Amino acid sequence: MKNDNIKKINTIGKIARILAIIFQIASIVGFVSCIVAGCILMAVPDDSLKLNGTANAILSADKDSKYVRLDGENDSVSFFNGRLKISSEKIETDDDEEALTYNIESNDVTFGDVKLIFALALFAAAVFLIITIIPLIFGGKLAKSLEKCNSPFEENVLKSMGNFGKSLIPLAILKFIIFGIINLGTVLMICIVLMFVYIFKYGAQLQKESDELL
Repeated sequence: MKNDNIKKINTIGKIARILAIIFQIASIVGFVSCIVAGCILMAVPDDSLKLNGTANAILSADKDSKYVRLDGENDSVSFFNGRLKISSEKIETDDDEEALTYNIESNDVTFGDVKLIFALALFAAAVFLIITIIPLIFGGKLAKSLEKCNSPFEENVLKSMGNFGKSLIPLAILKFIIFGIINLGTVLMICIVLMFVYIFKYGAQLQKESDELL
């Protein structure tokens, strides 16, 4: 008969293994979708869409509003070698209101100008997803070993736990490249997992010495 605590560990391992499989499938579907969508975008003719003309919009708010502040007086930004220009100007209006007027001018801006940006974003998302799949795979293996174990100090459990911790490193590096120092949470998670590996290894050593004495 297994100890009740071991049974609970087995149950949690089973649930974690099922969740890992679900997330792996979702990540794979997302990866394939991003690759396919990116390739389709790159295959669309550059001149399939062309924008010409101007558009105007006005955003207004009370001068004394505590929730809306209108900034950006006389701002102007250009894209695609000046063929797309977005400008704003702050104006005074009646009834104690202030407003920003936006003007968008487009001159022969085609789909080809933006499709590479969207395609690269999709391919970057695909890279992120494939790197995410790695810890999901090793996490699933750890969950499987916990599901089948008779003790959390078994060698295969400790090995799976160590591999899972190491599998988080590529994800941490990628997040650090994207988000910088903000991503310290993932680094902390890796340290915690590896710390638990050494704690469990020490526990396994003590258990082995205790069994030898008995």
